[in-house]
Amino acid sequence: MGKILLTDIGNTSIHFKLYDEQKNIYLTENRFYINEKIKFSSFINKGIVDEIVYSSVVPKLSKKLINFANKKGIKIRSIKDFKSINYKKFNIENTNELGADFVAYFHAMNNKKNHIIISLGTATTLSVICNKKFEGAIIMPGIKTSLYSLINKAALLKTSNFHFSNQIIGKNTAEAINIGSINSHYYAIEKNIELIKQNMKIDEVIFTGGNAYLLNEKIKEKYILDEDLIFKGIINIYNK
Repeated sequence: MGKILLTDIGNTSIHFKLYDEQKNIYLTENRFYINEKIKFSSFINKGIVDEIVYSSVVPKLSKKLINFANKKGIKIRSIKDFKSINYKKFNIENTNELGADFVAYFHAMNNKKNHIIISLGTATTLSVICNKKFEGAIIMPGIKTSLYSLINKAALLKTSNFHFSNQIIGKNTAEAINIGSINSHYYAIEKNIELIKQNMKIDEVIFTGGNAYLLNEKIKEKYILDEDLIFKGIINIYNK
């Protein structure tokens, strides 16, 4: 048993958590955005890190991390390399298209309940898990992806402090954008949850992902927020 660097490589950021397998606790945490210069050697060293296990949707960054680990003599594996993953439990047309994040979220669910897992990142994804099977997903443009696309294409709009609004209509540009981008995104998610529940028995709805903070208060009113969900999935895959 040793210290494992759990790694979530997404389109917006790379998130690391150093996990002590014996004590079952997280020791340190680092998050970098894709546009930052990431110096792996500042926090990844042999002797401190025994192994790296990662989930990635960005092959270029995966390769960079693999090359670094190999140079340092640190064992590194993708979660998709683990033979314990039973792809027959993924009820989709082509498991080769299945993102590592979906695999991790599925394995984070070890109980008998049926779930909708909503990950708020570069894309917003809704994963449906019923009767211990991954039944499919919905993929939407993420909150910030949509928001910044709007701002970048509209000359008179400027970046502001965006958040969920308690107003129905805006009295200024920033408020109107909050309602149109943040609120509307949440209500679109809620409508999809409603439609799924009309067709499947769902016990729990869990939110996660780097942009969950934008909907923090609304999520906590009705749903579960678990910011470590992908890491729990990586740990469960590792321990199988």
